[in-house]
Amino acid sequence: MTHKLTGEWTASISNTSTRWYYDHDEGGWPESLYDAVGLDDVLEKFPPRVLDTGEVVGGLREEVAEELGLRPGTPLAEGGVDAFMGAVGLGVVDPGKIVLITGSAHVIIGQVAEPIQDVHGNLGRLADGL
Repeated sequence: MTHKLTGEWTASISNTSTRWYYDHDEGGWPESLYDAVGLDDVLEKFPPRVLDTGEVVGGLREEVAEELGLRPGTPLAEGGVDAFMGAVGLGVVDPGKIVLITGSAHVIIGQVAEPIQDVHGNLGRLADGL
């Protein structure tokens, strides 16, 4: 969507960390994982820029702005995964906060002060989800 609106080819840290195993703290894409499952060529197809949620992607393209009745160059910010953005909207931005979001899936999202390294069971560690 951001490409169509701005002409910029980017991905959000929220989406890449929760869906494609991107880990900013560990250097980005887990190349060894993609190699191990025979998908090493997929990395070439991912957007080259991974932006933080809320970071400006670029300005609205002239033809898109005209169609939408907006000014060309209007800044467009990078988004994120719907449930995680909902958690931000519900105020889950400080350690100790937690929320249950329901819809097509049930997701419990919480904030911690320090990264959790050892995760067992049905839990996931998403350092850059929010």
